[in-house]
Amino acid sequence: MAGRRQTILIYSTDQDRDISSMFDYEMDYEEEETSQTNDHPDVPDRAEIIPHALAKQTNLMYSDREIEEMTAILAFIVKKAPKVLGEYFLRIEKRDYDELSKCLINLSFGNDCTFDLLRYFIVEEFENNIPEQIMRENVPGSKLVKAYLNRMGEEYLQDILRDFIGQIVHDRKVSFEMDPSKTDEVYLEKNKAALVERLNEILDIITSNVNSIPVGFRVISQIVADMTEKIIGPDQVHTMIGSFLFLRFINPAIFSPDVYGLIPKGKSISSTTRRNLILITKVIQNLSNGKTFSMKEQYMHPFDSFILENKEKMGEFFDNVIDININVESIHSDCDIIISVRDLHVFHSLLFQYQSEVSHLFSEEDAQEFVRRLESLGSYENKISFSFLDENQQKYVTQVLDDQEASYIGLAKLNNAKKKKKNVALIVVVGMNRLIFIKGSNGKIYDQFHLLSLEAIISNSPTELELVFRAGQSISMNIENADNVINSIRRSFSYHFPGIPRNRNFNLDVQPSSRLLNMTLPSNSEVCGGLTITYKCLCNYYESSEYHPNISWDISNLYHNNHTFDLTDFTEKEENPLALIDTVPLFHALAYNRYFTTIKISNIKFDKTSWNSIIELFSCNSTLENIVLTHITFSQNARTYWSSLFEALRDNISISFRSFDLSNNSIEDKVLSGFAEFLQTTNSPITSIDLSYNCGDKVSSDGGLDAILEVISTVPKFKQMQYLNLEGNRLTDIEGSLSRYLEVQEDLEYLNISSRKLDNLNIIFCTVINKPTNLKQVIISNCKLPSFEEWEALLEFLVSPNSQNLELLDISGSQVPTEVFINILKSSREELYIDAKGNNLEAPFFAEHLFNMRARGLDISSNNFSEDDLTLIFQNLRNNVHLEELVISDNFRSTNARIRSSLIDSLCSLVLHIN
Repeated sequence: MAGRRQTILIYSTDQDRDISSMFDYEMDYEEEETSQTNDHPDVPDRAEIIPHALAKQTNLMYSDREIEEMTAILAFIVKKAPKVLGEYFLRIEKRDYDELSKCLINLSFGNDCTFDLLRYFIVEEFENNIPEQIMRENVPGSKLVKAYLNRMGEEYLQDILRDFIGQIVHDRKVSFEMDPSKTDEVYLEKNKAALVERLNEILDIITSNVNSIPVGFRVISQIVADMTEKIIGPDQVHTMIGSFLFLRFINPAIFSPDVYGLIPKGKSISSTTRRNLILITKVIQNLSNGKTFSMKEQYMHPFDSFILENKEKMGEFFDNVIDININVESIHSDCDIIISVRDLHVFHSLLFQYQSEVSHLFSEEDAQEFVRRLESLGSYENKISFSFLDENQQKYVTQVLDDQEASYIGLAKLNNAKKKKKNVALIVVVGMNRLIFIKGSNGKIYDQFHLLSLEAIISNSPTELELVFRAGQSISMNIENADNVINSIRRSFSYHFPGIPRNRNFNLDVQPSSRLLNMTLPSNSEVCGGLTITYKCLCNYYESSEYHPNISWDISNLYHNNHTFDLTDFTEKEENPLALIDTVPLFHALAYNRYFTTIKISNIKFDKTSWNSIIELFSCNSTLENIVLTHITFSQNARTYWSSLFEALRDNISISFRSFDLSNNSIEDKVLSGFAEFLQTTNSPITSIDLSYNCGDKVSSDGGLDAILEVISTVPKFKQMQYLNLEGNRLTDIEGSLSRYLEVQEDLEYLNISSRKLDNLNIIFCTVINKPTNLKQVIISNCKLPSFEEWEALLEFLVSPNSQNLELLDISGSQVPTEVFINILKSSREELYIDAKGNNLEAPFFAEHLFNMRARGLDISSNNFSEDDLTLIFQNLRNNVHLEELVISDNFRSTNARIRSSLIDSLCSLVLHIN
């Protein structure tokens, strides 16, 4: 399996360095920033908006689920309506731009939308500003770029600058001062020489290490270069890249090595050294811009020659930087996702604070999806903070949750406490999987229930709440904000079980009903319909089942756009296959899933617990169309288990099946009566049934298999069935029922009646001789019908125009008489493939008919032909112009080298003649 990135959640804000301290310095060669107007037609002018400071952080908790939700929401916004992010910048104070930029960049790694995010804001800068104002210091585009540079550039700066900076800082006596007002003129030439030496050194270091530049920086440089060429002109490409790489990244590190960790912690920088570093950045920045020094800095003119001499070298460096071709989605694949709680807090607050203000920026459909995603995430206003609890109670909650998510924490008074004690103080916790009630006095758990155990919520006032559970237990309490509890439970339940049928949901008896929030139900847009979310929750429900993160990963990554769930992917193909007990929550999760349309389960020995989860699956699921249950065995009474399955299928009227493969299960004939009852009552447009190798010889004229044939013969919708496989079952007593079915069928394409217990083939095929049919494949293998008379009806069918669609006739192992085989060869059509292996056919009698045979393929393997027989066959096939495929394996038995050689020569002659 592919690698899995780690998400690192930082709770301590001390670990989260403020990027503004790294980048927001003013160099005296930089122009004053001009005010910018908002030319975007879809957002209000800033003058009409009162910006707000970002919300203050309180004692909040965020789970893995919420992190995934928020990174997914950001990716959704970036893809569907990135203008929303611009709106967020407009509505916060400029001093908070750095924090929001860092937040967005960190979150963007979670769904690999970083470059789409940066591209949007860079393009906006170029398209909505005059050249002089593009990518100024205090605009969102620049802030986002700087946040990315800071996040990804530390290692690069350490590698190329640490030694260089260390030498300059160490040599405190050297001065590069060129300003006559700050040094004696006698030192100017010496200082110039020293500075030029260092300039050449740093220039060589930077330009010779293009491949060390983080790939993401080069991608951003490409975006900047493309937009510069398009908007400003190709002659300004190098200048804009220089502004990006040097002004925003490299020069700040040279100027402030102490901030960037390029010198030992605690080591001070002298004023002379600081001035030396400033002078280096002045020259390097002018070189990157391709400009000599202005009249304001006449003392720097001696370095104009250095700039002119190295302008071409710097230009080649810029060209090399943007000369890269890479899939951007793979750039951060090995990068851990580092997100702070503060990042989550900032984005969460903005999502809900300005939800109504940004909704118009989405299309109508996307706006609905945005609301649904916010509903799934949970409101920021309802994001719990338990700072209102005392210190001990906070400790109790933290210990119980153990870093798990809670959507509600509050205090309540119990009305029906055990031992008749009333007014027991409880801490009520609505977790992601469970409802937990903690004694406020000592932190012990009073009780806890899984969400799926909830049967009813009853509340007659905003301060009264009763929760009824399926085990017959209930908890009644007085609580200050019952509505928040109720809606938190509903939100969590709908998140975990988006496809649960009404009869499996809990009942709501809340008066007045206006207290209930309108909830947007989760859509099926989650990966695989949210199966991994439900699966993880149900692993918590079945405490004896272990949660397997690799199963969730595989489902999310390998089943994308694949609607067929194959259990063998997890029981046979996994390095650590699922144990039977661990399949239970997975089957149960599939019961409430609306994504998969096909399920395949094979080679499993079920017990009662695991089979009950299968029953729940087929009782509740509403989207499955194709069922494959093969090679199923049981630890005890199989008859009871299969009967319970057919009953569940019969009772589930919401599902629309199309195909059933129940082969190789040894289902008793009487038990199949339950399947017949299901077929009789279902409205499903079933087109395929495979019951091969079930009843064996124990089939009777009043059993289940006969009842199934009776149903598909008399119920009109089965006229459109296309596939029927009864191989390996005794058909002697049900030939009449099979004949009646063939008489009424209209679209049947595949028929397999291979059976050692088939006495009368004529009864079966007599009804299709004079009836139009769509049969394409007929398999009558291993039937043991040695007399010509037993094949007459089939032969008559083959010469009739009603067999014109036939593509495969399999008569292998059926002791077909050679005379019958000759008639089959004579009646063959160009589209037909004949499988006649294992019949002991007599080549001298049929070989002459191979010349005019029109079949495209012929399998005569395992017929005990001699070398002379095969030579005769090859000779008669030499001039056959229709045959495309010939199978003759398992016929070579002679050890005589001369005969074998003659045979090979004959075969080669046939091949050469065909070619």
